Amino acid sequence: MATSPKGPLLVNGALAAVLIVVAAIGWRATTAGSTVKAAPRTTTVQRGAVQSTVTASGNVLASSTLNLAFKNGGTLTAMYVKQGDQVQTGQPLAKIDDTDAKAALATAQANLASAQDKLAETTAGLTPAQVAQNRVAEAAAQQQVDTAAQNLDNARRNAAVNVSGYQNALNRAQDQLNRDTGACATPTSAASGGAPAQSCSDKLATDQTSLADAAQSDTAGVNKDQEAIASAQAGLASAQTSQRSTLAADVVKAEVMPSAVASAQAGLQQAQTAVDSDQRAVDQTTLVAPVAGTVSSVNASVGQTVGGGGAGSSSSTSTGTGSTGSTGSPSTAGASTTTSPNAGSSSSSASGSSSAFLTLTDLSTFQVKAGFAEADAVKLGVGQPATVSLDALPTQQIAGRVVEVDTTSTVSSNVVTYDALIELVEPPGGTKPGMTANVSVITGLRPNVLRLPTADIRTTAGASTVTVMNGTQQVTRPVTIGLKGDDATEIVSGVNQGDTVVAPTIPVSGTTGGGTGGGAGAGAGRFGGGGGGLGGPIGR
Repeated sequence: MATSPKGPLLVNGALAAVLIVVAAIGWRATTAGSTVKAAPRTTTVQRGAVQSTVTASGNVLASSTLNLAFKNGGTLTAMYVKQGDQVQTGQPLAKIDDTDAKAALATAQANLASAQDKLAETTAGLTPAQVAQNRVAEAAAQQQVDTAAQNLDNARRNAAVNVSGYQNALNRAQDQLNRDTGACATPTSAASGGAPAQSCSDKLATDQTSLADAAQSDTAGVNKDQEAIASAQAGLASAQTSQRSTLAADVVKAEVMPSAVASAQAGLQQAQTAVDSDQRAVDQTTLVAPVAGTVSSVNASVGQTVGGGGAGSSSSTSTGTGSTGSTGSPSTAGASTTTSPNAGSSSSSASGSSSAFLTLTDLSTFQVKAGFAEADAVKLGVGQPATVSLDALPTQQIAGRVVEVDTTSTVSSNVVTYDALIELVEPPGGTKPGMTANVSVITGLRPNVLRLPTADIRTTAGASTVTVMNGTQQVTRPVTIGLKGDDATEIVSGVNQGDTVVAPTIPVSGTTGGGTGGGAGAGAGRFGGGGGGLGGPIGR
């Protein structure tokens, strides 16, 4: 049976008809797109708030974590808390053996009592016993003076008596010589019984010898008596000097000497300092909480020996970013130091507390540490308000404020960021350290100002303009802009409230799309021009 050639011809004819229709539709659509203009979009100048924000993500941190240790090490004798306990400021946490510390304190207290007695004695003058002793010494000195004076009187009386005796003996010898001389001078005879001449001569010689002896005795006796008087006078002078010395010494003993008082006061101060130091050592055998918080770790048990910090302060893991925090205390690399009256400094790092005896965390306040892009970081400032949302609590918006902005950058994968701390004003229950947080910080706010959508303002080379409807005409006006917000910009001058502003025209890409489509269709065959018609609507 012969095949009819009409079948293929009919099919080709149908396809050609379809292509012609499609090409016609595409031409109309393209023509309509190039000739019909859409109505311009307009905006009315209104008053309102303009706000700019910067955003970042980070993690929740506890405001402070204190790594505590005893100032001096020792054997742990008591634990008063356990992990998870909430403690108050000044609450005892643990205790080490205090035997040696108490013994040292007792010795220091005894030394203090002795120093107090010494000062009292120095400032009070003589005791009754010392006064009585001085009186005895003064009486003895007076007795010596009296005895010496009596000895002098006796010597003088003896000398006076002796002078008379000496003189009487001398007078008797002289009288005897005179009598014998007179007797021998009278002439006598043997008959009359006169003395022989030889006898007178011997008698007178004897009398002269007696007179000479009496004169010599007189001289020697007088000299001896004068020596006795001189000796008694010297004894009296010595007794009087000794008495004056005794009286002067007693006056000195009774006088309160400033130098002695100063020395006693210095000794008392030194003893008091020792007592204070030893008392602190006793107090420091009990570790107390310097602040309120929650015990997050305990790294020793009763009976174990724990080390001491030695510096008298506790190491605090701060949530600081490296600059000065809101409390005014410096922080370095995320760690700061908090003074505790009886807690030693632990050697733990800022990022952990495994080497600390006990770690105390403040879970009453929280902060978020977030890294901001460098372009946003320059807009941050302490005190700016913020809004924080937590991935774990997505339905709650938490108020916050910026308390710290890092001055040094953090670089990760060649991306530069600057960390900032945002304090949560009223963190909701369930907030925990480590939670992921999203932060939005208000860096600028202008309430009740003229505002326009930022897209309606053209800015070229620092000059801004808008297109305003003046009746049916579009007029370009220069404007002065203020704060550029997230979705609107503050207009300082150039337009008035109620003015209608025409949005800038955005070029329509439909015609271009048709041409491209035509080019593509041209390579398809003799009906490729129709393909260009389809390209217009697709491009738009």
